Amino acid sequence: MPAMACAEEYFSDDFRDGNCTHNPAWTARKPSNPWKVVEDMGHHSVVASGLMSWDVLTCERFPAPITGGAFELEFKVRFNSAEVHPAGLNQFEVYLTDSAQKNGAGYRFSLAQGSTANSVLRKKTAEGYEIIGYMRTKYTFPTDDYVVITWSRTSDGAMTVCINGNPYLRATDTTYDRFDTLGIGTVLGGKDSPGTPSPFVIFFTDFRIKSLP
Repeated sequence: MPAMACAEEYFSDDFRDGNCTHNPAWTARKPSNPWKVVEDMGHHSVVASGLMSWDVLTCERFPAPITGGAFELEFKVRFNSAEVHPAGLNQFEVYLTDSAQKNGAGYRFSLAQGSTANSVLRKKTAEGYEIIGYMRTKYTFPTDDYVVITWSRTSDGAMTVCINGNPYLRATDTTYDRFDTLGIGTVLGGKDSPGTPSPFVIFFTDFRIKSLP
């Protein structure tokens, strides 16, 4: 019988080394407002400074680019607040992009606390980001526990974002099939300058990325 193709783990980080600056190296959007690793509910998690309304942390530490377009990304996340903000200032974003293409072409999804308005799946275009999938049912993230987020994509471009194993976002697009950069972001309503941090905190941990056959 022919050998079965297996998933290959390309990336993992649980931040148990206490930092996000090496092994692997993550890069903050603004070095003067660095992200930090904190101990939270038995996890080592990375959190944004809270001083920027939109903040991003990226990592380019795959052993080789994911090619063929099929992947599975899994991580855990916790919101510290159940507030549903009318402007969406309590949400997170996740990116998988290709650094070899102009402006980091690829895909990203956003999930907002208790709202479908800002929970979408997008692809990068020359003009910016185009929405290709909408969340139809809102999800209220618990504040006292982590949930597991899984973002998978098959080789034919079908993408699904699951929360604790249940699908909430779906879209199909075949524009991109190479990925070598992971990014996470927060939209928290900070001031983009030193001052009082946002009251919203989102904790991320236990990242795993697999390249699927």
